[in-house]
Amino acid sequence: MSMSIADFAQKCTDPLLREAFLEIWPPEFALFFLTFTFAYLHKKNAGYPLGGSLPMIQAVEQRYRALGGRHRIWGKSGKDFRRRR
Repeated sequence: MSMSIADFAQKCTDPLLREAFLEIWPPEFALFFLTFTFAYLHKKNAGYPLGGSLPMIQAVEQRYRALGGRHRIWGKSGKDFRRRR
């Protein structure tokens, strides 16, 4: 069985590092997946948007509108997507 983040955090001698692991990731999260995430980031096979995701989605929205697209945020669509037909 894989070691959890909580198990790993308990092995950290630095209390700040221990707390950081428990605050950033769910305690039941498998350390295996965290290791793969860091490996992908290190090899530059994965990443994250600098400045967060808001500037990225704003650029997508701007391009969508420039192409004639329209969207409503928090508006009613007329459909209940929770029901399956």
